[in-house]
Amino acid sequence: MNKPNKDLTTPSGIPIKPVYTGADTVGIDSDRDLGLPGKPPYTRGIYPNMYRGKLWTIRQFSGFGTPEETNQRYKMEYGLGQTGFSIAFDAPTESGLDPDDPRVEGDVGMGGVPVSSLQDMEIMFEGLPIDRVSTAVVASPWTACALSAMYFAMAVKRGIPLQQLDGTTQNDLLLFTGCCKLTDIISPGKMLRLCVDVVEWCARNTPRWHPVSFASYNYRENAITAPQELGLLFANAVAYIDEELGRHRLGIDDFAPTISFHLASHNDILEEVAKFRAARRMWYKLITERYQAKNPRSALFRFHVQTSGSTHTYQQPFNNIVRIAYQTLAAALGGAQSIHACSYA
Repeated sequence: MNKPNKDLTTPSGIPIKPVYTGADTVGIDSDRDLGLPGKPPYTRGIYPNMYRGKLWTIRQFSGFGTPEETNQRYKMEYGLGQTGFSIAFDAPTESGLDPDDPRVEGDVGMGGVPVSSLQDMEIMFEGLPIDRVSTAVVASPWTACALSAMYFAMAVKRGIPLQQLDGTTQNDLLLFTGCCKLTDIISPGKMLRLCVDVVEWCARNTPRWHPVSFASYNYRENAITAPQELGLLFANAVAYIDEELGRHRLGIDDFAPTISFHLASHNDILEEVAKFRAARRMWYKLITERYQAKNPRSALFRFHVQTSGSTHTYQQPFNNIVRIAYQTLAAALGGAQSIHACSYA
């Protein structure tokens, strides 16, 4: 009998059969459940030619020391072929605190770059072509407005129209309240309204900018399963969408095309590829059936993938390179639009 083996499961606990045959696809309608690449429900990818037309964005999440030091790091990364930037701010910046606040004296420039003014942002991107690459402003909800505004102001000073600016603001309430320890945060209800303010403003003024990136990566790094990762991811997105629609100022197709996602990639390559494919189909059904979106772009699940730091070991760091390679392969086979491969040590 070809039944799932209770002793053989994926890391998420899903039973696996010894072998799979055509009998396992009975009941699957290819057009309805899979579709061709670039066609609903986008299980096989959101673009017809995928990476033959455009490779995924190559970016590292980086920032440290001072804006000057981070600028040198970004120039090195760009020279090595990176096609996007992802700003790692330090804890004081994420908390909305100035670096001279006595409570955060030991945290300035540790684990990220301190940015407290437009000048800091300009120094960080001096000499870099922000009109030709995309930038992820990985900011907490209570600093997303200010830090994104600094980036936008820098672009305007360079003569770059906001309508041409490409990038993302993290702006994820669940990520920063559930997975990060920051200072002086405010209540989730009020913060949700501020998060959606950013979504609404960007939908009106920066059509190529993604004003929120729902990030299940951090929950997954804290030992949840792949199905739980997608459950939290979409529950979070629903909260934002319902808040915006409840304002009666924008329709679903006015802002859904700007929504993006940030997922994890762990060691089980087949489970991770299946997760990415399932996520595209789930988003398509959610946005078209629950919210009745009409614009095809609203139903495209655009996502960034970061390989899993939690699977690394300090004791045998060279083994991490193999893990990173498999996790990056899973992201590519799963159809990611942007990939961050963690460093091996």
